[in-house]
Amino acid sequence: MRIQPYLGRFFHSSDEHGPNSAPYIVLTYAYWHSRFHDDRGVVGRQVRLDKHPFTILGVTPPGFQGTLLFLTPDFFMPIVNQEQLGTESLNTRWTEHTVLSRWDI
Repeated sequence: MRIQPYLGRFFHSSDEHGPNSAPYIVLTYAYWHSRFHDDRGVVGRQVRLDKHPFTILGVTPPGFQGTLLFLTPDFFMPIVNQEQLGTESLNTRWTEHTVLSRWDI
């Protein structure tokens, strides 16, 4: 897709080494703006999702919401970490309310 992050970086294949091995997230610009109030210091910050620590690697460019229609996530994470957040299948979808209730910052 050749998009560039607004802040920080996106995931690299070298970040993953098997199940639950890539505790990283990338925030959407909209969520970074509303939740973190444009704080450029979020890159590298550790947050907790369902009591699991994740490091914020970056922020997507404005307007980027991923590739799925009708779903606007607040963040992206490597699929190898889906088990940590109780998403047992790729077909599981969270509502915005569910995702926000999982933050423990």
